[in-house]
Amino acid sequence: VLFSVLFSGSRSGILFLFISLFFTFLYYTRFILLPKLRYYLLISIFLLGFISLFFIDKNNVSKEMLINTKSQFQKFTKGEFPLRYYLWKDAVRVGANSPIFGWGYYSYSSINPLFQSSHVKKERSIGLSNAHTPYIPLIAHAHNDWLEWWCEWGTLGLVLFGIPLLVLLFARLLNNKDPVRTIFLFSVIIILAYSLVDFPTRTPACLILTAICSGVGISRQSKE
Repeated sequence: VLFSVLFSGSRSGILFLFISLFFTFLYYTRFILLPKLRYYLLISIFLLGFISLFFIDKNNVSKEMLINTKSQFQKFTKGEFPLRYYLWKDAVRVGANSPIFGWGYYSYSSINPLFQSSHVKKERSIGLSNAHTPYIPLIAHAHNDWLEWWCEWGTLGLVLFGIPLLVLLFARLLNNKDPVRTIFLFSVIIILAYSLVDFPTRTPACLILTAICSGVGISRQSKE
C-alpha cells in the first residue's frame, strides 16, 4: 500500500505519505518503546525515498508529475495559483448558495458548472483542445473532500456526522495507551487531514479503508 502511493501520480499524496511516516516514527520513538516498529518505520522511509529517486524520470507518471510541477511554478512566478486553488474557490461559491442543507448526495459535478470561474473554464478548455475525442469538461470533484461534503450535505450534515466523528477520534486518541489502537486512529486522522487538499474518500477502496480503521480504532478495547 505504501509503495503504490509513489505510482499514483499524486504529488500531494506522496508528500502526505512522507509527512505521516515521519511523524509516526517520531511519535513511537519518543513515547513508546517498540524497537521492531521503530525500525520498520525507519526502513520504510529510506526505501520509499530511494525508490522515489530511482524511478524519477523513469516512467510516465513521474515525468508527468515533474512537468506539472514545472508548469505550476512558472505560472506561480506570473502571479497565478495552482488550479486546485481556483477549484476550492468555486466550491466555496457552490456551498455558499446552499449552506445549510447542501445540494444533495453526489450532486457536485452537476452543480459546479453553474458556479465555475472563468479561469477554471479556460484550463478545462485547454485539456479539451488536446483531447482525441470531444467531451464535456466537467469538474467531478472539488479537490477538497471537506468542501465537497459541505456542498453536498450542507452545514447540517457536517454538524450531525463530520464533527462528532472528529471529536470521537481525538477523544479516543488522547485517552488511549494501546499502540495498536493508536495506529488505526492516527491513520484515519491522516486521511481526514489529506482530505483538505484532495478527495481520497471518493475512491471506494480509500473510503472502505477509512471506515475499517475508524471502526477498529474506536471499538478496540485496551488490554488495560
